[in-house]
Amino acid sequence: MPCSIRVTILSVLFLDVLLVAMSAQDQQKPQPSPAAPAGPARGAMVHFVLDRTLNFESVSKPVCVAISPDSKVIASGDLSPAVTLWDREEGKEIRRLTGQTSRIWSVAFSPDGQRLASASGDGSARIWNVSTGQSLYTLSGHVGAVMSAVYSPDGKFVVSGGADDTVRFWDAATGQNLETLGGDSGVWQVAFSSDGKYLAAGYADGTINVWKKQD
Repeated sequence: MPCSIRVTILSVLFLDVLLVAMSAQDQQKPQPSPAAPAGPARGAMVHFVLDRTLNFESVSKPVCVAISPDSKVIASGDLSPAVTLWDREEGKEIRRLTGQTSRIWSVAFSPDGQRLASASGDGSARIWNVSTGQSLYTLSGHVGAVMSAVYSPDGKFVVSGGADDTVRFWDAATGQNLETLGGDSGVWQVAFSSDGKYLAAGYADGTINVWKKQD
């Protein structure tokens, strides 16, 4: 066999061996992890634009606000003290709910939007008829300011939290006090989970208690 042919064959064999070795080495190298999906850029917009500014020139400064389930009515509690109901579309005052004698710390609509609970520094919570403005029930029992009042998701209960270290359950249909949960510090806020199975309360001492509904 001519020498030149032998050299060519050897060169091809050497090249094949080299490529196989390089391929095997590449397979042993750790592969880079796929890049994580990029999150929203810092400062990204959440697509909310100003819809309405309500004019509070004629009333006291608002302390708390709530929007009705159908988004048609806005309730605000203020220092005067009173609860003001607003027409969201028109931006106009519908009526003022008066009777509590100290600042309103919390307002919350019932799930059907027909009633409103308000918590006051005078030691009471009240349930109001949204359509008429009538005070239906005064929830009395707290000693000191009532800081928060919310409806349960099924609308059957109102739960209030107060400076007297207690969380109180009320029958939303009658205003009757059903149960009182004690604590070690004033209650600033109460909140239900969306399914109504859990109730949380935030306390002035920096703790949060969570209760689970028993079946």
